[in-house]
Amino acid sequence: MTEKPYVPGWLREFYAAVDGHDPSAIARFADDMELSFGNHPVAQGRDAALRTLATASQAFTATQHEFRHVWQVGDATICEFSATYTLTGGATVTMPTAVVIERRGEQFARMRMYLDEGALSA
Repeated sequence: MTEKPYVPGWLREFYAAVDGHDPSAIARFADDMELSFGNHPVAQGRDAALRTLATASQAFTATQHEFRHVWQVGDATICEFSATYTLTGGATVTMPTAVVIERRGEQFARMRMYLDEGALSA
């Protein structure tokens, strides 16, 4: 059996909010944050980040994240997880995903999500 990784409380809370469609998740985004999500252009600023996430989420109705590994180096947190998406047609797809979050205090200054979005439109 694989040991569960240590996941900091703030990170567990953030992804619980994401999976629960809780809009409070975006409260962690700094006004000047930078977001990179899959193949989308890099978004500069909270509003642009929200637009990118809204566009990306049109392909699915629900998510569930299961942490595999979490590393923290200074203000950066690197996460590896399995993300399960429920697509708009009802099918589910699980894919490996990596995310790098750089924080400034409690807010996200940069967030880079590495995943193969092709599986979401297949």
